[in-house]
Parts: sequence; structure tokens; C-alpha cells
Amino acid sequence: MSSQSYRSYLALMCLIFLSWSDVVNSQQWTGNYNWGSQCDPTVCCCGTSKLTVTSSGSYLYFSTPAICGSTTTTSSWSVVNPYSYGYTRHVDGQTVTYSLSSDSKTLSISNEQYNVCSQTATKSSASIFYGPYSVVLAAFTAIVLLTPIFS
Repeated sequence: MSSQSYRSYLALMCLIFLSWSDVVNSQQWTGNYNWGSQCDPTVCCCGTSKLTVTSSGSYLYFSTPAICGSTTTTSSWSVVNPYSYGYTRHVDGQTVTYSLSSDSKTLSISNEQYNVCSQTATKSSASIFYGPYSVVLAAFTAIVLLTPIFS
């Protein structure tokens, strides 16, 4: 195999692995969401306006204005990043499940005890994140393409 063919083959393999790693690591909780369907604030606290999700280290931080009855407050919580598309919390004796759609654009919150407290939010902006494997593979691909393998 010629050095050019070998380099092209390596570059193609790197691009395939790079694409695959982005698919595997594509769930992105972070960003700003707009609340869509409203839950019933006379029964529970409901997110209103925008939900903001940020990350730091291995934690996700959630913050949103909320309406609880006739009171407006701020609801904030943190979780260890689930590195998946869902997690469950127990809040005031209730089981609440948070699910992120596979395209990371819709966040669904389901309350098992009180369905009227369930709601969804749609992402309006996202933080850009490149997984560690993506960065390493992109660098390796650039090196393979820019330097000769055999002299």
C-alpha cells in the first residue's frame, strides 16, 4: 500500500471513529430551554419562562422561575451528571423523571404521582461541548493528513 493510500485509509478510519464518538456522546443537557406545556400551578410548582441548565465538573445545575400556587419563586437543583438521557429525583415524596430527547432538544419532566405536574421544555440554545475522544481523534486526523507517514 502506498503512503498516500495508507494516509487516506487512516484519515478515513479516524473520521469514522470521530463521527461515532459524537453520536455516542451527543446527549447535551446544558443550554437554555423554553417551557412549553404547563403543569397546574394550583397543584404543584411549575417551571415558567426559561429553564437554564449548566454544568461544572461532574454536576448539572438547573434553575428556573416557578409558579407555586399564587407565589412566584426560583427553583434550583443540581444532580450528578447522568451521562445519559434520563435520571430520576425524589422531591417531597414524589418521583420525578427527567428525560432528554435523543437530539437533546426536548426535556420532559414526568411526575409519577401527579400527572398534572408533568411538563416539557424545548431547547432554545445550547452550550457547545466536544467530548475528550472527539478532540483527540480530530487532532490525530489532522496530524495524519498534514504529515507524511513514510519518507
